[in-house]
Amino acid sequence: MIDVLDELADPDLEAHTSIVLAYNVDLLFYDKLVRRRLASSGAMSQLVFCDATPYAAGLDGVDPGSRIGRAYSVTPVRMSGAFHPKAYMLLGRRKARLIVGSGNSSIGGLVRNAEAFGRFDFDEAKGLPAHPAFSAILDLAKRLATRAVPAVTSQLARAEAWSPWIRTVGPLPDARVVHVGGEGGAGLMSVLRNAVSGGHLKRVVAVSASFDRKLDAVRELAQLGNGDHETIVIV
Repeated sequence: MIDVLDELADPDLEAHTSIVLAYNVDLLFYDKLVRRRLASSGAMSQLVFCDATPYAAGLDGVDPGSRIGRAYSVTPVRMSGAFHPKAYMLLGRRKARLIVGSGNSSIGGLVRNAEAFGRFDFDEAKGLPAHPAFSAILDLAKRLATRAVPAVTSQLARAEAWSPWIRTVGPLPDARVVHVGGEGGAGLMSVLRNAVSGGHLKRVVAVSASFDRKLDAVRELAQLGNGDHETIVIV
């Protein structure tokens, strides 16, 4: 089990930067709890990217006289669909942590709900290259920053300069893959089909809060590979 808030408050990481990607960011919750947990890990430079629609709605509940949102950058993202990743990354000069999952930066997503998360760690002292997931999230943030204020680009440039390990190339530390989809990118089902082409699957497990009404996605999962595997859906 992963307690995301505890994992983000690890002073041993000696982080300098945090990057949070989420559909919904509850500004009050972030400011009063998440921001402070990230700061406990050393992250004084904090970047947040979230979907523009819930962000605009959330601003209505913020007291204009408060200092909420002034200790970090917030970049609202506008897309034809929804900006829907959930990733929490801490970068240090020699260590890092990335948590990817289903929970938004809200009391529901990080405290109350049942959410699924995976954790990636990097420690230069172990002599292994960083998992490509770290650079994938950084590159996504850099693409989003092209539409943000210049200060966000500066934050990311500084974070990358202080984390030279993030571009190291070598054998994968493990077989996990983080896929960044979205406009112009390959769909997740296409990525899954390519990953298992020619291979024999024993079991496919899918966890989601919802599925399409016709269950087309479930049908496609059942047909991956040779189509003779067990398909388990948790909804």
